[in-house]
Amino acid sequence: MIYNNEYTLKAKLGNIIQFKRNEAAMSQKALAKVLIYDQSVISRIEKGYEDINIDLYIKVLNFYQTEMVINKALELEITRITEMIFTSYEFLNINDFNVYLININNLIRRNRNIIKAYDLFCLKMVCLYMLRNKQARTYLNNLKKLYIICEPKCKILYHMIEIQYYLYDRKRKDINIELKFNSNDYDHGLIQYLWGKYYFETYSYSKAIEFLSRALISFKKENNVQRIVRCEIMKNEIFLRENQFHIVRIKSIALLKIKGIIINNDKFTILFHLGYCLYNLHEYQKALAIFTSLIDKDFSEHDFILHLTNKCLVKLKKIQSNDIVEYHILDRLYFKYGETLNINDEYCELVEKLMYDIESNFYKKEYRYYLINLLNYYFNNKKYSKFLQLSHKIDKITHIF
Repeated sequence: MIYNNEYTLKAKLGNIIQFKRNEAAMSQKALAKVLIYDQSVISRIEKGYEDINIDLYIKVLNFYQTEMVINKALELEITRITEMIFTSYEFLNINDFNVYLININNLIRRNRNIIKAYDLFCLKMVCLYMLRNKQARTYLNNLKKLYIICEPKCKILYHMIEIQYYLYDRKRKDINIELKFNSNDYDHGLIQYLWGKYYFETYSYSKAIEFLSRALISFKKENNVQRIVRCEIMKNEIFLRENQFHIVRIKSIALLKIKGIIINNDKFTILFHLGYCLYNLHEYQKALAIFTSLIDKDFSEHDFILHLTNKCLVKLKKIQSNDIVEYHILDRLYFKYGETLNINDEYCELVEKLMYDIESNFYKKEYRYYLINLLNYYFNNKKYSKFLQLSHKIDKITHIF
């Protein structure tokens, strides 16, 4: 993959100098005065003009106590670890990143080249992100103005993680994937996957399926098991939104037969999808076996799994509704109110508590059922402002209203 903005050495140094000057709250005029240069020279340095002697760049860097010592052996090490980290990110080899982080910290201590420092900071950010360390976001923000001077694969990794955070923060309007990558890269599986995830998060499911299917072709050629699984999980969640339980059941069973899935959360998600399909297909005994196996796992759906376990036990007449220990808001709604349409204020207060994360839960028909009831309640009780607000949220997710 080739990045579309290749920077010369002097252009990179000019970017760093401009950043350092702004960081020190100095004007070009003030810097020129201290260094006894004309302001136009500082301007040309910051723009990376090739006719300016490299020694002048070094002198300005030294003023900011910044070095640019060339060490070919060290640069080769950085290039090598960049390739390794890029491959591990692409193939989701999570277990590699602890070792990479140790090596990166060692290289940072040895490095005296300011340009390579930003490559190393970018690589450290990737390692922290893959290890779910909150410091990754700090590195991402600190690199925002200077990631552009990094080597091509570092820049690609920066944009990948930047976009992941935008999606996580629901800042979808700030994303313009087309501006992040060279159009020649669009056939690469990672870029196709990123497009698929973007459309998935923005509820354009037909486009999400299209791009995820393209990504799958690429990942299958590379035998990239972890990315294949991620694509299929996302497609399954789209099918679940359409209540296609038979399809997701078949696909989930096929995924569980794949050897080499190393990410536990992905295994748990596949099992959860299968159990959820079995429950909705009234195969309660099989669903209960799966939910029971997931209860003690560190998994984001833990509370919902407890709720489904309770429902299975009641359906199988192993316990009575009155015996239920409430683990989830849905327990109270389901076991106290059942399918009743006698909606009161307590019912609505409970449903409103579910609204904190509609977007990630709307594929579950339980959420849809209660939210539609709440929508009707708002309308019938002339709470039109709340009705319009909730209606807009649902419309954005489903495109059905």
